[in-house]
Amino acid sequence: MADKWVTVKKAAEIVGRSHHTVYNWIERTRRGKASPALLIKHSEKENNKGWLINVKSLRKVNKNSPRVSRPRLIHRPIEQPPTKLAGTHSCFKGGDSMRRVTADRRKWIKTWVDEGKSLYRVLAIFDPKLHQEIERLYRDEIKSRRRRNVT
Repeated sequence: MADKWVTVKKAAEIVGRSHHTVYNWIERTRRGKASPALLIKHSEKENNKGWLINVKSLRKVNKNSPRVSRPRLIHRPIEQPPTKLAGTHSCFKGGDSMRRVTADRRKWIKTWVDEGKSLYRVLAIFDPKLHQEIERLYRDEIKSRRRRNVT
């Protein structure tokens, strides 16, 4: 078993680590920063162009490498600004204000105008109840685009 060489995927299975960890060990070995270093070589097979790792050196590196488990991320509520701006109260689930929703619509419409989408295509995305507002935003974007091109 001392002279056995395995792929990165198999090495990760042997030591019970992520393949990302094994690639980090390979990178540290290549930079000369690993202690102990992995014995690595390029695979000689045409269909397998990755790295091969010596199992004995793999076990030694695994033994000397600490296992770090990430603490689970705690979802903390977003802190509210000290003063609320007028028109930013939320009447939508999830905390979006009408100002934010309109800004998002403007951003999407700007993107679609930049891509050359027609008004008809843009209106097809939105609910018919919003068509009047979307048409106004689309025309505003076209006007501002013309103004930018003129100057």
